[in-house]
Amino acid sequence: MIKLRYRVLAVLILISCATFAFAQRANAIEANFETKDRNEDGVVDTWLFYNEDKEHVRSEADRDYDGQPDYWRYLSQGKVEREEGDIDFDGTIDMWVYYTDGKKVKAERDTNKDGKPDNIIYYKMDRIIGLEKDTDFDGTIDEQIGTIPTD
Repeated sequence: MIKLRYRVLAVLILISCATFAFAQRANAIEANFETKDRNEDGVVDTWLFYNEDKEHVRSEADRDYDGQPDYWRYLSQGKVEREEGDIDFDGTIDMWVYYTDGKKVKAERDTNKDGKPDNIIYYKMDRIIGLEKDTDFDGTIDEQIGTIPTD
C-alpha cells in the first residue's frame, strides 16, 4: 500500500513538472510573437516572430485577407534573407525571392503550378539585370535576356 502511494505521488510530481515546463514554453512562445491588423478591419493579417534575443526573424502576412498567411519573410541580423509567397492565392507557394546582405539578388516564379520555378529574375543594386525562362516547362531554360550571373 505504501509503495502505491509513493508511485501515485511520483506520478503527480512528474505531471506537475511537465505542466510547469509546458506553461513556461507557451509563455516564451507568446513573448516572441506579435500580431497586427494592418488594414484595420478587426482581423489579424500580419504575424511577427522574434528569437530569444527579441530579434525579428520572420514575418507572415495575409495579403488576400482570408485569415491565412500567404507571404513569408525571413530575416537574420535585421536583414532580409528570403521571401516566399503564394501570389495567386491558391494555397501553394509559387514565388521565392533571395537576398544577399539585405539586397535582392534573385526572384523565382512558378507559373504552371508544378512546384518548380520557370521564370528567374536576377537583380543587382535593386535593378533587374537578367531574366531566364523555361517556356515549355521541361526544366530547361529556353530564353535568356540580359546579364545572367554565373555563380
